[in-house]
Amino acid sequence: MVIAQIIFWVCLGIVFYTYIGYTLFLFLINACRKKAPFDALQALPNITVIIPAYNELSVISKKIENTLQCEYPSDRMLIILITDGSDDGSESLSFTDNRIMHLHKPERLGKAAAINHAMLHVKSPIVFITDANTFIHPASFQKMVLHYQKANVGGVSGEKRIQMQSLDASVGGEGLYWKYESMLKREDAKFYSIVGAAGELFSFRSNLFRPLSNNTILDDFILSMRIVEQGYVIAYEPEAFAAEAPSQSIEDEFTRKVRISSGVWQALGQLPFLFNPFINLKLFFQFVSHRLLRWTLAPAAMIGMFIANLFLLSEPLYILIFICQTLFYTWALLGFLLKNNRRFPAFLFVPFYYCMMNIAVIVGLSIFFQKKHTALWKKAQR
Repeated sequence: MVIAQIIFWVCLGIVFYTYIGYTLFLFLINACRKKAPFDALQALPNITVIIPAYNELSVISKKIENTLQCEYPSDRMLIILITDGSDDGSESLSFTDNRIMHLHKPERLGKAAAINHAMLHVKSPIVFITDANTFIHPASFQKMVLHYQKANVGGVSGEKRIQMQSLDASVGGEGLYWKYESMLKREDAKFYSIVGAAGELFSFRSNLFRPLSNNTILDDFILSMRIVEQGYVIAYEPEAFAAEAPSQSIEDEFTRKVRISSGVWQALGQLPFLFNPFINLKLFFQFVSHRLLRWTLAPAAMIGMFIANLFLLSEPLYILIFICQTLFYTWALLGFLLKNNRRFPAFLFVPFYYCMMNIAVIVGLSIFFQKKHTALWKKAQR
């Protein structure tokens, strides 16, 4: 009984702190801080916008048009479109606008290799990376470059937003999850630095770039953390955002989460400094609280809490908690059974999406240890 109680409360504490406690801590700490306003820049710096693309012919033209329409001086922006192994016709696109450079690699090596290749052509002090299937808010570039007035800012992440119109209610869980994640990143940045940029819209000082391994899965996480390793912080600009459609089905979303989860373990092996509190205590605290617990102990703690609860049903408190857990997982199961039903609001599928994410972590770990992970991904339909 005593052992079961210890396991139960430790597991409950891990789950609570990972998803609620850390967020509350940041809110309390940041409430005591004032954010200094930025001055308007007299001269905006030259920027390069890299758009890696694999078989994105259906959206490339709209993406280029969207990028050119951003509120930034046209003579200070270069767009590099790099089609990595594409064979859908996008590899043959030509552009008359001298602000657009099209690079093509006939062999598909993945996004990291595409970024490495594009960076060879970068001459501007600031670089943006944005996905081909996302659309940028017009003021994003100007909002983000303001942060570089601070000498310790090495990169700036924009916000990822999911378009919530006309989607299955279960997939709406992706949108709700990103609203929570974006809120947490805002608080992370206020405290010190965000721990991992959003690959949909990310900028950095070009002189801080270090080439990525071609087999890199989480290029945005590794790229941003290597900048932090050099003594800089990654800022966050919530008014700069890139919007994309959700995955077409929960199966596509699960596959994407599994791929990300396997990439997590690859990334951790390449970033050992994150585990050393003596290098950067604030970053270590944020990394453990926001990332490591979610990627490792939290999924195991959910299972441990439920199993330990089974041995404690002789007391009313534990009976009540067990009923709550059972209702939660029943609710998640119901969400799975009704995942394609459009009649229900997205928030009703939160338990299902939460469980799906944690199962993806476990499956991703299995794939990593079986060495089946790859930088070449099957695109989720959106």
